[in-house]
Amino acid sequence: MMLGILFSFNKAQMKPSNKWLYLIIFIGLVFRFFYPFFSNPFGHLYSDPHRHHYNVTEDHFGTALFSILDPPLPQLILKTALFIFGDTVFGAATYLGLLCAITPWCWYKWGREIFPSKTTALIFMAVITYLPSWISIYSYFMDEPILLPLLGISLWLSWRAKRKGTISSLLLATVLWALTASVKLNTAFELVLVLSWLIFCLWKQNRRKALLASIVVACIVGMTYLTYPLWVYKGLGFTWLFPPGMGALNRGWHRSNGVEYTTTIIYKGKTLYQTGSFGSNATCSEPFAPFSNWSTWRHGLFKYTINCDKPVNLTLEPYPLALKDHLRNMLEETLHLLFSQSWPDCREDDPIQQAQRLMRWAWSVLTLAIIILAVRKKAMNNVLVILCLATLAAYVLSDSSMLDGRYRKPWEGIAIATLIYLYCTNKSKRKTNEGCFG
Repeated sequence: MMLGILFSFNKAQMKPSNKWLYLIIFIGLVFRFFYPFFSNPFGHLYSDPHRHHYNVTEDHFGTALFSILDPPLPQLILKTALFIFGDTVFGAATYLGLLCAITPWCWYKWGREIFPSKTTALIFMAVITYLPSWISIYSYFMDEPILLPLLGISLWLSWRAKRKGTISSLLLATVLWALTASVKLNTAFELVLVLSWLIFCLWKQNRRKALLASIVVACIVGMTYLTYPLWVYKGLGFTWLFPPGMGALNRGWHRSNGVEYTTTIIYKGKTLYQTGSFGSNATCSEPFAPFSNWSTWRHGLFKYTINCDKPVNLTLEPYPLALKDHLRNMLEETLHLLFSQSWPDCREDDPIQQAQRLMRWAWSVLTLAIIILAVRKKAMNNVLVILCLATLAAYVLSDSSMLDGRYRKPWEGIAIATLIYLYCTNKSKRKTNEGCFG
């Protein structure tokens, strides 16, 4: 497969300088494929990785509480993969190794759309190939190994749809975005921004087509989104529409200011489920270590009671939060998002995961560099810059989840692409890629 990826590039356009890039990328893809064999997910069955595996084994799929509360698509993908490759050490390593190897190619395809030259796209692919945080996560049963290649494909098809300007290409991109958001709902920020941009661009060309496309796009995204609360309703007999499933628990915990939380679910006057005590890596890690031992301003145990007398609720009643507490939480989320190590891929006995921990210092510098370059090159209206900075802000402003370095992973690829794009392209070439915001 990896040889096929490399030889699929157009040899006629290969420059002598690109041969070294192909070699570097090839070695990296081989390493990525074999990494899960040496850092196997079955050696890391605890907490969330254990939960994701437990959800799809035996009769737990759709019946265990956390299988009901977790989104169904990533569970279905993992269940299918383990059926095909085998629910064994070798089978899981093969599945995750293939995902790990193909992820840089998915983002390379996006790079071919946004960069003016093939060489720049290959440099982008090489950086992605060796990005530690995009290797280390593939030794765990988590949602991110599925999310990262899907996000790359969604971005590629979106810029392809912008170039083609057809409804069919827009709808194909919409389907991929719907699948991506179904794996991890926080990518809805990127979905809304990119699809709105595409519809706006189509509107400037043909308003009737844009109106029709917007209706179909809304239907595709809406119907895909509803599968999650319907999945919860099927398992529990009640549901809430926003945020569905685990998101509702995370939102209550986020607004509670508690370090840990327990959840009691009451239905028709009876206790249906009661969870144990849960926490977040963000509340026990020290993002500024060894310079500071600060980890959180939160404190105490939050006991969350969900009374679901109504079969369907628009949303659970939010926990009251004072403005000063909300602002403090936003500051804490920002610090953890930019400086916290990713979890669970932070083992001290793994050099790749240790490199991931060390790289956490780079993301704040990279963000600052993007802002400075965008201002100096008068590119703040560039769609890439908007996508990069707006989604980062949306993560922080959202009150639906506790953030740590793991939530930064999808954004890292976008940020790297934005920095390379701003650095390597001049104003004349940039105009052809700025689209409707240029």
